[in-house]
This record gives sequence, C-alpha cells and structure tokens, in this order.
Amino acid sequence: MINNLNVLCIIQARMASKRLPKKALVKLNGKPAIIRMIKRIEQSKYINKIILATGISSENDILEKVVKKSTSSYVFRGDDDDVLSRYVEISKKYRADIIVRLTGDCPLTDFDIIDNIIRMHVENKADYTSNILNRTFPDGLDVEVFNLDTLLEANRVSTNSFSREHVTTYMHGLKKNKNNLKNIKKVSYENDIDFSNLRWTLDEEKDLDFMNSIFSNLKDNVGWKDIISFVIANPVLQVQNSMISSNEGAIDKSKKSYNRYKNSNNFFQIASNVIPLASQTFSKSYIQYPKGVAPLFIERAYSAHLVD
Repeated sequence: MINNLNVLCIIQARMASKRLPKKALVKLNGKPAIIRMIKRIEQSKYINKIILATGISSENDILEKVVKKSTSSYVFRGDDDDVLSRYVEISKKYRADIIVRLTGDCPLTDFDIIDNIIRMHVENKADYTSNILNRTFPDGLDVEVFNLDTLLEANRVSTNSFSREHVTTYMHGLKKNKNNLKNIKKVSYENDIDFSNLRWTLDEEKDLDFMNSIFSNLKDNVGWKDIISFVIANPVLQVQNSMISSNEGAIDKSKKSYNRYKNSNNFFQIASNVIPLASQTFSKSYIQYPKGVAPLFIERAYSAHLVD
C-alpha cells in the first residue's frame, strides 16, 4: 500500500543558524552533519526522494555543493524566510502524496522511527502523524508526516511569519490559534518509555562533544536504542548535554506525565535550578531513570510503599 505512494522527505536547513553558525556543515567525526543525517535517512524503506530545502542566499551555495557532491539527494533553493513556501513548491514539483518533514539540526535522525511513523500514518489514514504531539523520544529524533492536501491547507491559512517559518504550526495545533486546521485526523507515535528528557540535537557548540562521541564510537547507522545503551554506559555524556536548555523548555506541560505528576515536576523544576541534575548523587539523578513512569520526588515511604 505504501509502495504505491510517492513519499518525499524534505530536510530544511540553512547556513545562517544563529546559535551554531554553519552547523549543517560542521564536521562530526570527519563528516559534515547534514551528510551524516542524509545517509541515515537513505536507509528508509519507504522514502522515494530526499530533498534538501534551503534558501536562495549565496551563503547556502556551499551547502548545495556539498550535498550534491556527497549524496544523491535533490537540492531546492527557495525563499530564505518563508520555509512553508519551499515545502509547497517542492511537493508540487515532485508530485508528493506524503511529506516527511525533518530539520537539519538532527543528525541522529532514526530511519526506523521514520518508517514506523510513515506506516502508522498510512494505516490510520491520517492527515498528520508525528512523535511530537506527546513527546516520548529524545529531542533530536522529531519526525512529522503529513499529506499534500494538509500541507496546502496549512499554506492557505498561514499568514504570519512564525507559521511560515515553522511550517506545521497549524497542523499539530500545539499552540492554540484560530488558524489551527480543523477536522483533520492527527495520530501520535509514542514510545512505551518516556525518553523526552534526553537531548540529541545539534544547536550549540556544546552539542559537538556529544555528537562526536556518538559518531566516533558507534557505527554510522546505529539505532536510537543502541545510542541509549551507549549513553547509559557513558553517563558523563548525558550529564554534559543535560546542562544545555532545550528550545522548548525542560518540561512540556502539555504531556500527560506532567499532569499526572504535577507536584513532583514542580519540585523537579525548582531543584534543577539550584542543584546539578536535581540530585545529590549522580546515581539517583533523573537521567538514570525514564522520566514519566513514576514521580521523581516522594513525600514519605513505609514498608514497600512510596507516597508522592
């Protein structure tokens, strides 16, 4: 069924990133980050074409050159600020049925997660499917999948600069807005254990140590669960990365786990502001446990019982 559909993967990237300039071409164990990312995506069973969507500014010339030289991916140059227009033009040009949206700051993108979300999207006859509606995967493994009709409708209602830049703002509807698409079927892909507290994105200089450690010690196409195992065996890596704030905030208050353990999460937020890792010892810190399956703070304990 999926094989009859034209599935495009569009990676948005540019050289003018503010926090880590030219991050798309920064070397990770000798290879540009964008090339490592594309090579991982190429393992997907369902994606027909991979297109790098970048801006027309001359600073992106080198990005186009490197991608064309090192991969078989296509490159599209469009409006520097209107990212949504790039998606629309690409999808029309290549006659997409389904679009996979990825961002160029995720070199550890996992092809199994991509394929699982594509399959779930098709099987559920969804309009929009992703693993960001209720986050349970590490930051840096975000995947969004949507239909061409959904993209065109989002393009029609997106009139402000924020929604034009962030593409799926009115599809996922995580921010309340009158322009959020109504009557579309949204499906959430979630992991059984919540690893959303882990940060695997390339956004700052400090992220380079973590990324280089992964690509230096593990095979290029290592799966995300094997990276979890590596991080557990080398906890200092995650300690260093946990010191960098996520763009979306340390705690996602829209998540079920936040509401379930609201008091515990409030204590965590306070403690993490004054105590490294919010704990007196590393072995008892939150990065040693999957977040969201139990409260991080308790009031008292007796026999085999804990009271949160």
